[in-house]
Amino acid sequence: MIQITNDYRLIVLALLVSSVSVFINIEMVKHLFKTNNHIKNRMFLVCGLLVGTSLAGMHFLDVLAFPPITYIHLTHALDYFSITWLFALVIGSIVVYIPAQKTLPSSTLAIVSSVCGVSGLAMYYFSVIGMKISPPVSFNIFMSLFALLITVTFCALYLITLFWLKNYLGQKIWLTKAVFSVIAALCLTGIHITYNATVEVSPTATSVNNMVLSNDTLLGITVALSCLCIFCIIFIIAIFYDKLDNGAFRFDRIKDEESSELSKLALIDALTKLPNRRALQQNLEAGARRCQRSSSTMAIAFIDLDDFKPINDNYGHQIGDELLVQVANRLNTAVRNCDVVTRTGGDEFIALIENIKSNEDIVPILERIVQCISQPFSINSHELFISASVGVAVYPKDSNLGQLIACADAAMYRAKAEGKNKFRFFDAAIEVASDQMLEMQKSIKNALANDELKLHFQLKIDSVTQAPIGAEALLRWVHPSKGLMLPYSFLEEAERFGLMVQIGTWVIEETCRTLHQLLQHGIALTISVNLSTQQLRNPNLADDIKTILDRFELPNSSIMFEISEAIAIKNPDLVNKVFTNFRNAQINVAIDNFGANPFNLAYLKNLEISELKLDKEFTLDVGSNKESYAIVEAVIKLAHALELSVTAEGVETESQRKTLVSLGCNQMQGYLFSRPLAENKLVEMIGKINSGFLADDHLFVKDHAKTINQLP
Repeated sequence: MIQITNDYRLIVLALLVSSVSVFINIEMVKHLFKTNNHIKNRMFLVCGLLVGTSLAGMHFLDVLAFPPITYIHLTHALDYFSITWLFALVIGSIVVYIPAQKTLPSSTLAIVSSVCGVSGLAMYYFSVIGMKISPPVSFNIFMSLFALLITVTFCALYLITLFWLKNYLGQKIWLTKAVFSVIAALCLTGIHITYNATVEVSPTATSVNNMVLSNDTLLGITVALSCLCIFCIIFIIAIFYDKLDNGAFRFDRIKDEESSELSKLALIDALTKLPNRRALQQNLEAGARRCQRSSSTMAIAFIDLDDFKPINDNYGHQIGDELLVQVANRLNTAVRNCDVVTRTGGDEFIALIENIKSNEDIVPILERIVQCISQPFSINSHELFISASVGVAVYPKDSNLGQLIACADAAMYRAKAEGKNKFRFFDAAIEVASDQMLEMQKSIKNALANDELKLHFQLKIDSVTQAPIGAEALLRWVHPSKGLMLPYSFLEEAERFGLMVQIGTWVIEETCRTLHQLLQHGIALTISVNLSTQQLRNPNLADDIKTILDRFELPNSSIMFEISEAIAIKNPDLVNKVFTNFRNAQINVAIDNFGANPFNLAYLKNLEISELKLDKEFTLDVGSNKESYAIVEAVIKLAHALELSVTAEGVETESQRKTLVSLGCNQMQGYLFSRPLAENKLVEMIGKINSGFLADDHLFVKDHAKTINQLP
């Protein structure tokens, strides 16, 4: 058997080319991971072609440097080389595409590693066949399986390494990549030598160029196993290199979250298949560690859909869910491939944006986010339009990790306040407002716990008899340091923090308690209570109210619920459903602030309501303004035609009262008759009014100023 003589110059060249190719592959994956999604598919195709072609060249160099035969001049059939190149393209596409993804599931890793292993072995076999050896060679099955196992193992380690290196921000980045490139090149050479050991030929076999074959297997096996062991050791050291802390080596177990269905469900949002809040927290913590090691920054973009709730109300939750899925897909397209989009709940999303140097680096991403959501959505033949408000906070500049989401949330609300459909960075002014809002949230919770909320009541009188027939419950907050606070100063924050249902339930219970107390004094009134949008979303609202009424032994007609015209316009289907439930429960409902917004009169006739309350803007100049007079007259006639009662709000002068009486207004409410009163003052005032009516039917109106000054 003639011993092979290797060309060491070709060996050095093959190792050099392999090392450079691997290094380029690492850089390619890193840049593809960060590439904008709009061009990444084309980039994958181009890079896969380049890497595959490079791999075919590397393989041919290895054949020249480590031939299985002694030769004078080696030839290779073009057709077989083309087949070899196609297998190289398969491997090249895999090593470019798979490591550049956001996740690397174990199942995917197993499949693509196997494909790479089979393709690598096929490349070598077709190369040997292309040498046209006579008599034809055969391949040892056992050695072939061993070579395949070696190749698959190497491919798996190689893909994991590339997947990890694309985000590596530890110390000595370039040296780490260079070491991995050299080790990988050595492994590739060892694998090629192992392939040579699979060939079985006669000692006298020759090629068309009178070549003699060698069958020395021990060296190939030894080199391949040694290279793989070295590669594994280097890989493990590099993985945990950045875990060194004060000389102590901390082993953090690598968790394969996709190893079980339970793990996937714990980290993935069931509807959109995006990472959920728990996964976001893990990504934030990992990102913060990377920022600390590399002195870099990261940002989170808090994305909230504008006016999403009316879509659920008008089209149903099925359409709303499909819209959220499409929004998730658009957001994933708008961000870079290295960014992570999560759904934290409802219509709220958070994008984690790493590897940034300044706010200017984030702006193009934010612009794409806002623009992609503003485009129309087509779902089940419905064309839907929404927008997004985005708040951005940067770590560690704006806040620590614990408050980062709260800062982005505050910036998002500032974007909403400034007109929606835009983004806003967290700044000092927002920080002050955010601190104030957090303090307000804490104070409102304390108010509920410490019984600081109170109800005042403003009387409603019959327009003809001027007798008190009802009252409106008005919420007040007796703040420990700020004194009496009106609803406009805290209800918006309460709604934002999701406290309106709790507050609304308290108001209903307190109103029923007051009604019960009034009955103990022989006073029968109907008290009106305002409902918020959050309360209307409770499908069991009517039943819950009936339960409270039964507990206080009150008839359902003793309480009336008012819903503002603005809420009815924005949520027509939801409001109509609630009104129908109330009507079935024999609970009266009124439209409040009627006339303050453009309203579809055709829609009004289908509402299950019993009363309209005229907005005070019309009442203000009804006696002096012809347009206001005409509008009020038309509304009263329309309401009466629909068998609805009309109450005028904001009546403050005798002139207004007389005009409204002449127009047929049923009830009135305003400072002319009563300011909002505490419960005990309400009882006292009604007692005086009733006494006055016994002596003089007009005493209440003539002496209203005196009554107001004495009682509140």
